[in-house]
Amino acid sequence: MSPYELTFSVPGVPRPQGSKTAIRTGDRARVIEAGTNDSRAAHRAWRDTVTLYARNAAQRAGLAEPWDCPMAVALTFHMPRPKLWPLAKVYADTKPDLDKLTRAVLDSLTDAGVFTDDSRVVWLNVAKVAATGRDGRATGRNGRTGIDVIVCPVGPTQGAAV
Repeated sequence: MSPYELTFSVPGVPRPQGSKTAIRTGDRARVIEAGTNDSRAAHRAWRDTVTLYARNAAQRAGLAEPWDCPMAVALTFHMPRPKLWPLAKVYADTKPDLDKLTRAVLDSLTDAGVFTDDSRVVWLNVAKVAATGRDGRATGRNGRTGIDVIVCPVGPTQGAAV
C-alpha cells in the first residue's frame, strides 16, 4: 500500500448521520442527532467503528499526522438486501440517503485523524450497492454489509509526516 493512500473496509450495517435537533434545558440549549434513542445509538456505534478502522489503517500506513491538503475519497456502501429484491438488483436505491451515509463516514475520518477536516475533500466518488456474498454473487439478508474506503491526497501533503 502506498503511504499516500489509505484503503480499508469496515464491516457492519452503514448508518446515516441525520439532521440535528436542538434540545432546550432552562436557558441552555444543546444539539443532538434527530431520531429515536435506538437510531442515535446505532449511528454512534457505526461512527465509532468507522473511526476505529480508519485510525488503524492510518497507523498501518504510517500516517503520523492528519493530511492537511486537498483530498480524494471513494466510498462504496454495501447495504442489506431486502428479501423481496431480485438477486440481479445491484444498486440499493432506497433509504437511507447516500448523502447522510457519506456525512457520517467523512466525520469519522476527521475524528480518526486521517485528514484535518472533511472540508478538505475536493473529490468524492460514492456508491450504494446491495450486499453480496464473499464470492461476489447477490445473496439474501446475510450478505456482506459495510463500506469500502479509499482516501488519498490530491495535492502536496502539508503538515503530514508519511
